[in-house]
Amino acid sequence: MQNYGVVPEIRAQMKLSLFYVRDIVFLVGIIGVSVLVGNFFPPQQSVQLIIFYVVNGIAGLWLVIQPFSNPGKRNYDLLLSDLIPQQRFFRSYDEAEFSFIGAVINPEVYERESK
Repeated sequence: MQNYGVVPEIRAQMKLSLFYVRDIVFLVGIIGVSVLVGNFFPPQQSVQLIIFYVVNGIAGLWLVIQPFSNPGKRNYDLLLSDLIPQQRFFRSYDEAEFSFIGAVINPEVYERESK
């Protein structure tokens, strides 16, 4: 039987040798942006340009690694979730807001407590 690289479900990730396809696309994007920004270096700074490429490559590899503390997400997912605030808010409820529910469920107890 031949393996054509077909994933069993939609959310499954396809792996090519050491990295997933999503990670390879991310690393290619990081390298592409590094090359575009590297064009701003003058020709006399070739050593700094090589260091810039190496540092960006290492940072890109670190961003695609899945940490042991949260193996379901990658470091760039965790970094984005920390930097972009979630649109959630929490509201504390007062005990008086639930008194009506208690009166509906058990009116006898509610009448004794209110007296």
